[in-house]
Amino acid sequence: MKQILHIFVKDMRRFWPEILVSLAITAAFAWFDPKESQGARHVYGAISYSLLGGSQTALAGALTVLVPVTWWLLISRVILAESLVGDRQFWLTRPYEWKNLLAAKLLFVAAFVYLPIFIAQWLLLIVGGFNPVHYLPGLLYNLLLLTGTIILPLAALAAVTSNFARLTLTLLGVFAGLIALGALAGLVSINSSTIATPIDMRLSFGFLFSGCAAAIAIQYARRNAKAARLVLLAIPAVFILSGFIAPDERLMDRTHPVVISQTGAPVQLSYNPDPHTWFSASPVNPTNGIAITIPVRASVAAEGTLLVFEGMKVVIEAPDGSRWTSPWERLDVPKQVPGENHDYLTLFMMPGALYKKWKGTPLRMHITYELSLAKAGPETHIAMPLGDFAVPDFGVCSPLTNWMLPLNEATGIVCRSALRQPTLTYLNLVWSDARCKGKPAAPGPGVQGSGWAGTLDSAPADFGISSVKTVYFPVSNNFKDQRSQDSRYLCPGTPLTFTRYDQVQRAQAEVSIQGFLLPDLPPSQP
Repeated sequence: MKQILHIFVKDMRRFWPEILVSLAITAAFAWFDPKESQGARHVYGAISYSLLGGSQTALAGALTVLVPVTWWLLISRVILAESLVGDRQFWLTRPYEWKNLLAAKLLFVAAFVYLPIFIAQWLLLIVGGFNPVHYLPGLLYNLLLLTGTIILPLAALAAVTSNFARLTLTLLGVFAGLIALGALAGLVSINSSTIATPIDMRLSFGFLFSGCAAAIAIQYARRNAKAARLVLLAIPAVFILSGFIAPDERLMDRTHPVVISQTGAPVQLSYNPDPHTWFSASPVNPTNGIAITIPVRASVAAEGTLLVFEGMKVVIEAPDGSRWTSPWERLDVPKQVPGENHDYLTLFMMPGALYKKWKGTPLRMHITYELSLAKAGPETHIAMPLGDFAVPDFGVCSPLTNWMLPLNEATGIVCRSALRQPTLTYLNLVWSDARCKGKPAAPGPGVQGSGWAGTLDSAPADFGISSVKTVYFPVSNNFKDQRSQDSRYLCPGTPLTFTRYDQVQRAQAEVSIQGFLLPDLPPSQP
């Protein structure tokens, strides 16, 4: 223990300028981040935004980026102080026991990386109107995410490089490799007939976390740079190979095990051949990609049940037996009020060569959807005040105001939540076409508005530096005239109804189409 404290104090004295810079930037982040969040309550005009909100928002965003940059400086400097590459380092003659050396570095990172950001996030929760004690598991989970995605990779790269210059070049090479890998993945997914999407994010996080931890342990215990570098190089290789070794179909069968295709199921999907619905093809890239849009009708039998589309996969078979399988793709379709029939637009990409080959040929199409069913939970009724108000199990909300309007006239609702996107919630309200009076509005006729915010995900925290998330409610019918952007108003006392939805089932649903003909391209396109 004496040697651990000796190394820790030595590093603290040596790197006090870096420590002060990191603490100052973290403190500035904790000071400006809530101001940026509070600024989200206002819709700025072009001039007022540039003068009042633009600089503040830009500063808060810059500080969010600078915080991990200071971690990079601290972690790299403190690890490279006793370089682990080579065998001529002065510290080997002390000698330092590798366990004590590693423990001292961990203590340094805990004191000057983890503790400051933990305190900053704790204070941000207090300023945001949340009790941090209730969110302690989420705070710790967020630190785990930061460890696996930022801190451990930085420490691992510092452990396998001999100096700061080589570490910087290595980081630039890693960023360039990630960009190239993303471009290659996009190219392959468009032109390949069958390609799996990246594996589940939790498995990816596990590979990254364990690989970086193993490389650090190898370096400190054995000082075997070659073996440690091979472990780090194996991480992206595992990411790529796992997409083929563990196809996403197996992962979907695990996370969404139920296949809904029979008559009488709680969810029924069917192809809607109505020619008046949106049914089209358009070239995203004339050589490689054609976007196909198909209307699918969905109906939910159970009252109060919400259907949430999450992803889809398409299999197309030609009469000659050839087939094409799309990757799993995320769906972002608007959520509707439960208990009604709706047409959803299924959009997928297919290679341009296959489109030309199969155009005009009757095809068999099989679509598999990844979806969730959610049930309506408790309702919260609130008469809108002028300031902040708490919504149970959701967060703290405020009227969205405009600098050019009186304070008692709101043009929407904006909220903040702790550590993650809140539970999926439906907001129902009544807009007023008339300007607000000085006294609270009485319930009466108006224009209905509604909107969704939140997620069905149950993770205790989302990845991020800030512990407070800004959540906007995109409410319908907020303009009298879309062309003139003439706003409707929410006056003090306006009844607001928040309905929470809880996930009850994750499943797969299937739709088959026989004799499907690919739609024509627009006439203006070749």
